[in-house]
Amino acid sequence: MRKYLPIRIFSIRFAYGWWWGSYFFFIGKKSVAFAIVPCSFHHGDCTYENGLAIGNGDINSWSPTRQSERLEDLKRVTKPAE
Repeated sequence: MRKYLPIRIFSIRFAYGWWWGSYFFFIGKKSVAFAIVPCSFHHGDCTYENGLAIGNGDINSWSPTRQSERLEDLKRVTKPAE
C-alpha cells in the first residue's frame, strides 16, 4: 500500500482534499467541509493541485497512469525556479 500514495486535489465545492482509491476525502484545515465522495460522482469538479483537470478514464487513484501524473505534478511543484 505504501506504493500507492494519495493525490492532493482541489474541489470547487469542498476546497482541498485527497484522492485515494476511488474516493475523494475532504478532511482537515484546508477543507470547507468534511466529506467522502466517490470519484465517479465528483471528478468533473476537481483538479490536481497544480490546476490541471482530472479527466475521464480511470477513477482509481492508484492506477499506473494516475500515479505517474502525481509524480509529474510533484516534479512541477518542487522544481526550483531558474
